Amino acid sequence: RIYSNKNIRVILHNPVPPNELINYYQAADCFILPSRNEGFNVSLIEATCCGLPAIVTDVGGNRLIVNSKKIGEIVEPNNPKSLANAIYFLVSNLHNYNREYIRDNTIKRYDFSKLTNNLSSFYTDIIN
Repeated sequence: RIYSNKNIRVILHNPVPPNELINYYQAADCFILPSRNEGFNVSLIEATCCGLPAIVTDVGGNRLIVNSKKIGEIVEPNNPKSLANAIYFLVSNLHNYNREYIRDNTIKRYDFSKLTNNLSSFYTDIIN
């Protein structure tokens, strides 16, 4: 389905196989995750690893990933007007987002080896 007004065009896709996701991330201008509740969302990491600025609701671990205005916008959950305003703002200011910065920042913090080291340190602290 395609939703649009004269300024913004939003395309909603049916789910795609995991091996095709990168093509969608690379073709997108931004990533929107309007969850009402969330754990730690892997799709948000995937999208920001592809350099996409993100709009997320302030639930679960979303704030850990979108930890600055350089990466995207955080809105309160269950607030369609706030979400719409954030979408309009982000799309109107896409030129201000540095996709390379978003990608590098996410990879630096969520690279597999980094996560493994953090988890190992966590368990070491618990055992000691």
